[in-house]
Amino acid sequence: MKSLLVALSFLTVIPVNFKEVNENTLKNSIRYYPVVGLFLGIFFYFITFLNFNIDLTTLLILISLVAITGGFHLDGLADIADALGALKDREKTFEIMKDSRIGAMGTIAIALSLLLKFVLIKNVLLFAPALLVLTPVCGRYSIVFLSKHLNYAKEKGLGKFIADNTDFETYITASIFLLLVTIILKQEFVFTIFFFYIFLIMLSSFFYKKFNGVTGDMLGASVELSEILIMFTGVLIAGS
Repeated sequence: MKSLLVALSFLTVIPVNFKEVNENTLKNSIRYYPVVGLFLGIFFYFITFLNFNIDLTTLLILISLVAITGGFHLDGLADIADALGALKDREKTFEIMKDSRIGAMGTIAIALSLLLKFVLIKNVLLFAPALLVLTPVCGRYSIVFLSKHLNYAKEKGLGKFIADNTDFETYITASIFLLLVTIILKQEFVFTIFFFYIFLIMLSSFFYKKFNGVTGDMLGASVELSEILIMFTGVLIAGS
């Protein structure tokens, strides 16, 4: 239970009180990242029962997503966009990602992400409401996937502990959890997960070739990109 609470406190702004946290608890918390996503998804799904019109419901879900996560993943997406937009060498891109200021490409990336999510959430509400639950699960699973398949690209950083401690057991546990949630929600979503895995393989390959590993910003960006992909492919499959 403590490991789950640690995962919840790390991935959200929800205050969680616990006295002592050892290294083993921190390591075990990684496998619970998709579980935190499930809690978020259930919360977003219950917002639909407020009986607001679809535009207001969509906006409320989007605001809740950003507020509960503290914009943590959007910040990672912005840093990656700024770094890639600068077209610099590997070390220079790391310097840009470390800069607390957001550049033009980062601002555009955040704006496009929020716009895409608004449109996609609205379509999810129309065609496949269960995707509200699956989407944040997949987003947090992407952290586990990339951390398992890539080394940390820098000597130190926020995501180093995650990348160094995502072992095979953690990866399998998170993968089984994702598959079970998918099947329980709707078996047709298995096809969405298939495309999701292809995306994660391509993303990990890109990060490896470009940065020779992964960083905390990349893990955050993967959450945003994964959520967009899941909603997009899920709506296409549900609407076909």
